[in-house]
Amino acid sequence: MRPSSMNYGKNPGRDRQHSRFLRGIKLTRRVRRALQSFLDELVMLRIVIDNFQRIADQLNIESEQEEDDDF
Repeated sequence: MRPSSMNYGKNPGRDRQHSRFLRGIKLTRRVRRALQSFLDELVMLRIVIDNFQRIADQLNIESEQEEDDDF
C-alpha cells in the first residue's frame, strides 16, 4: 500500500520539487516510498515547530505586557 502524499498547503511548489527530486533518482519503489514518507514526516515536524514557536512568541509578548502593567 502506497502511503498518501501529504499536502499541508504550506508550500505546494516545494512538494512538487521533492517529488521531482525523488523521480530523478533511480531507487527501488520501496526506498522511494520510505523517502517520501520521511519527507512527509519532516513537513509535519516543521509545522509542529512553527506552531510551538508561534505559541512561545505569543506567551513572551503576553508576559512582557504583564511586566509593563506592573510598573
